[in-house]
Amino acid sequence: MRLLDSKISSRSILMLSIATSVVIFLAFFQLHHEAKNQNEAYIQNQIDHLNRNLASEFELNFTHLLKAQERMAARWEVNKGTPLYKFEQDALQYLSSHHEIQALEWVNADGVVEWIVPLKGNEGVVGWDNKKSPERWRALQRARRLDELAFSDPINLIQGGKGFLVFSPILYDKKFDGFVLAVYRFEELIKSLIALDQRREENYIEVFFNGQAVFQSKNKPPVDSDIASFTEVKVMGQRWGFRFVPGPQLLHSYHSNMHEILLGLGALVSFLVGIAVFLGLHASRRKTQEEEVRRFLDLIFSNIPLLVIVKSIKEDRIVRINHAAELFFKDSLHDPAVNEQLEKIITAEGEVELPCSTDRRCFLECRSLVLNDHQGQAAYLLQIAEDVTLKKKERDKRKNLEAQLMQSQKLDALGKLAGGVAHDFNNILGGIMGYTSLLKSKFSEQADVVKKLNVIESSAMRGADLTKKMLGFARKGQYEQAVLSVNDVATEVCDLLSESMPKSIRLHINLNPDVASMKGDTTQIFQVILNVANNAIDAMPDGGELSVSSKVTVLEEDDAQKMGLTGGRKFTELRISDTGMGMPQDVIQRVFEPFFTTKEVGKGTGLGLAMVHGIMANHGGGVLIESQEGKGTTLRLFFPIFHQHETKMHETKGLDSGETKILQNSRVLIVDDEPMIRDLVSELLEPLGANIITAGDGLEAVEKFEEQKELDLVVLDVIMPNLDGLATYKKIKEIAPQTKVVFASGYSESDEIRELRKTGLVDFVQKPFKTEQLVNKVSTLIAKSK
Repeated sequence: MRLLDSKISSRSILMLSIATSVVIFLAFFQLHHEAKNQNEAYIQNQIDHLNRNLASEFELNFTHLLKAQERMAARWEVNKGTPLYKFEQDALQYLSSHHEIQALEWVNADGVVEWIVPLKGNEGVVGWDNKKSPERWRALQRARRLDELAFSDPINLIQGGKGFLVFSPILYDKKFDGFVLAVYRFEELIKSLIALDQRREENYIEVFFNGQAVFQSKNKPPVDSDIASFTEVKVMGQRWGFRFVPGPQLLHSYHSNMHEILLGLGALVSFLVGIAVFLGLHASRRKTQEEEVRRFLDLIFSNIPLLVIVKSIKEDRIVRINHAAELFFKDSLHDPAVNEQLEKIITAEGEVELPCSTDRRCFLECRSLVLNDHQGQAAYLLQIAEDVTLKKKERDKRKNLEAQLMQSQKLDALGKLAGGVAHDFNNILGGIMGYTSLLKSKFSEQADVVKKLNVIESSAMRGADLTKKMLGFARKGQYEQAVLSVNDVATEVCDLLSESMPKSIRLHINLNPDVASMKGDTTQIFQVILNVANNAIDAMPDGGELSVSSKVTVLEEDDAQKMGLTGGRKFTELRISDTGMGMPQDVIQRVFEPFFTTKEVGKGTGLGLAMVHGIMANHGGGVLIESQEGKGTTLRLFFPIFHQHETKMHETKGLDSGETKILQNSRVLIVDDEPMIRDLVSELLEPLGANIITAGDGLEAVEKFEEQKELDLVVLDVIMPNLDGLATYKKIKEIAPQTKVVFASGYSESDEIRELRKTGLVDFVQKPFKTEQLVNKVSTLIAKSK
């Protein structure tokens, strides 16, 4: 370590004492900051713990209360023959020990209240029909259907305030006989179950029932408190949320003064050390005393974890650096380049970038201080620097991950929106295409009518193609699996482009013959490559070079994170590069958004790259884009490698159109929440001899199936309210295991339906479908039972 000259003036001793005090105080200040953060984290953990205990206390007590209601209902099931006044006595006794319940009602099987306890103040309830209230009637039906407790939504109670109802179904001799209805008031229930004592009253507590605020403590939340806790529990399927804001007394009980003590101690220690250094150096003029003081100062100076550099202004040279600085610059202190770096650091403020090696950069956070001599003139420059290279890398990495997450969330939200719109649009197009086909059959001899119908059908097909692109972006597009070669598809696209692209563009193809096959939809992969290549051609209006190459690559972790894939795996990489105009960074960040385009109006829909992104993700792959203005663009497409042990999809063979006579006298249940689709399928199948039954949702379908019991086939929509297609299918299979089903959906075939097709009793048709396609699939399945 370099040392200053041994002859040190009193002014210099004072300056060194001040510098030492400053360094020590900075260290204590850092400890003060960390202690303060730890205390705040401790307080937050304690508040979260208190809130979880409060929620657990409520969950346990409320569960016991509901179990008691179930036991009372079970007792009434057994004692059906007991006179009515006995039930009333039993109810009064139950209410006396459960103050959380405001009233008990007996509701008969038709939903009418026969009696209520207590009667006083509730006379108007007797004889009331619960069917008049949709929310009550839904809860009654749910309790009856599931044979378990059912909860109503929050209601306004007769006596004032908010509450809710809990229905218990009663079975007598295994037959449904009515309900026991318990009326709960939120305020009394919560106060009773969580036992608000004096300590809790000082805090602010807010309770939510299924997301709706139903209780607030009387006191207001502290306006100056930024510490709060929220937790949620489920009781019998109902969500109860608890928001807890601590009051001043509770916060004070957890508050620690350690950070304030550290700050004061730091000031005291730095002052004392500075005085000790000054007095020690001033009083130790002799050589032995100077050496002792120097060793003491060296010990402090050397063990400071930050880089400390001292420069003599008079001599214009670095006179001392500490051990941390030596380690940072290693053994190159006499290297002229290192001296230049020291000179660069000594006067710097804030972040400074330095070359650590030929391929690595380092970053220092610098703070400088001027030390004056006894005449008040600047004598030394003191520089304190921290190596923040790792912190900066972590910060930059976190910013990149945050940006990627925001982009992923934005694309996911847009995908859901596009998928939902495309799904509903497919239902509309299905009706248009289906009825157009029926009208063409009916007016086949009227050429002018057929011509107009062909225009309608062509327009509907264009709409279907647009929705297919939207579903591709939403990762819900039609996906027919087959083993294919990326090279073969790329070659087919290049052959097509070579005949149509401008002569000013030169095409270079370099496809590695050793790339593996993949499994996916050949048409969609063809569309992906063609779309990317066409964009590259459009980016070179004045000519250029288009390059297409392939290889097997191991995906790096950084690239994998950008695409949401797993790093270290092998993929087939297809690169499509152009020498066109390129794109700025703000455009690159939005290229995969639907309807975003840089092309002129009428020359692009903005769905091309959005569809590419969706199709690649749907196939288990991904896409990366690299571009620079004026230097062209490269898109890297990563396709998952197919392993030969994977099994092929079972495909159901269809009948010829002439064999549709098999539908004669068949019984078909059509289930769809769109009336137009139900009517269309009915008009398609009824002329072929089928007897049609329709249902608007899954619950209605199960009821009608139970009534009919023997049906030849069910045409079942996948996306429906109340009960979706797969859940409806499971209930139907419980009634009749051999039932044949054709699933219909505006989305692609799911993995679960694809597995069900292997049984031979299930098939799938995607909306919008052609009439002959649906008739063929229905006929094929019905034929298997005849």
